[in-house]
Amino acid sequence: MSSVLVSSRSFTAGAQIAAAAAHSLGHDFASFDDLVASAASRYAVPADKLRDALVRAPSLLGMADRTRRHLARMLIAECSARVERDQVVLHVPFASSMVPGISHVLRARITSRTPSRVQAAADELRLSPEKAAKRVAADDRDRDVICMILFGKADDDSSYDLVVNLDGGPPEQAAQQLVNTAAERRYLASSYSAKSAAELAAANAIEASLAAREVDAVVTVHDGQATVRAHAPAGKRAELVGAVETLAARLPAIKKAEVVWVDDLFDSYAASMR
Repeated sequence: MSSVLVSSRSFTAGAQIAAAAAHSLGHDFASFDDLVASAASRYAVPADKLRDALVRAPSLLGMADRTRRHLARMLIAECSARVERDQVVLHVPFASSMVPGISHVLRARITSRTPSRVQAAADELRLSPEKAAKRVAADDRDRDVICMILFGKADDDSSYDLVVNLDGGPPEQAAQQLVNTAAERRYLASSYSAKSAAELAAANAIEASLAAREVDAVVTVHDGQATVRAHAPAGKRAELVGAVETLAARLPAIKKAEVVWVDDLFDSYAASMR
């Protein structure tokens, strides 16, 4: 079966649509808040801080980009772990970039025309049309800025497998479109795609564990071999190697792990988020 990752523009009822699709498919559903709570507990970070990393735009005295990337790694690991278990629908920001390269994952976006979203914002938040329009514009701008920091690109429609426009029909129709597309043959899991999902989940678990220690790392897993390219002070390296080996031993996709220390990992780390 397939899994579905759904993102939505603000004021489009995306979470409700994703949940309805999950119910029709018989899949497990996790909202953004569910994913944040689970990742925050797993990696012992404040849930509000983890959530802010994905939704709150940068400011002069706000969260550093490096911290934002580390926190995002934890949510990415949570998403990929659930995708590995298969038959899930996740509602999460930046769905097109969260779990890349897995053929049985449908990445969808829920959207609608700006006037419809402005009206929804005005109704939901009791704003004037002018203030509602500014809120919607700010939401879109902030999302693109955060996506650029995390993945090096804007969060545009072209990066999704499916874009569902609510102006074409009611939310129930949007949910059914997700269901119909997820049921297409091209999104059926194969042994190869399941193996790829397991390897990606293992790589992301190690990256997130190191990110929780404020260590930049790029991890690849292929045919049981994990290669960890990381940057850390010499005095911490032995401890970190031990942590990687302990975690790798608990991951079925990994038979052997190698840690390679590099002097400057920024470019590789940024590229791995794309």
